[in-house]
Amino acid sequence: DTDSLCSAIAYAYLKRKVTGDNYVAKRAGQINAESKFVLEYFQADIPDYLGDVRTQVMDIDVNRVKGVEETISIKAAWRVMQEGGWQTLPVIDHLGRLKGLLTIEDIAKSYMDIYDSRVIANSRTPFLNIVETLEGEMLYGNLDECVQSGKCLIAAANPDLMESYIEQDDIVILG
Repeated sequence: DTDSLCSAIAYAYLKRKVTGDNYVAKRAGQINAESKFVLEYFQADIPDYLGDVRTQVMDIDVNRVKGVEETISIKAAWRVMQEGGWQTLPVIDHLGRLKGLLTIEDIAKSYMDIYDSRVIANSRTPFLNIVETLEGEMLYGNLDECVQSGKCLIAAANPDLMESYIEQDDIVILG
């Protein structure tokens, strides 16, 4: 109706004057007789019709975040998020193609929901990521390889007792 149409015209005019940007009034429906009379009387153009007023991607202010490779450690991803002040990181492959998104919630869940001592092997975690995360050193094995099998154990018990738990290919973290 007329008040909505005139408000759109006035608001677009105000935004152009205040910001210098090109704001354009649009209408969401048909022009009724009253609105047509008012626009003709003031020699104003009839705003173009806009059938869909839902938010579009181009309407959203998007932060440009450089993606992280899918082999990055959770600790390194967390550091990138903290340094950039981001809640979400795009995960990319070696060609720069989007593979998925990593969120702070994903990281929190990864720490809260782990009861599987073989999760490091099942996810094929690079040994380098483990060493960097623990800020430790690898005493046996190849840093450039990924964990293929075995459990991850923390050697906090009596060595004689630990011997009965440790199996072939296990990762043992020492303090």
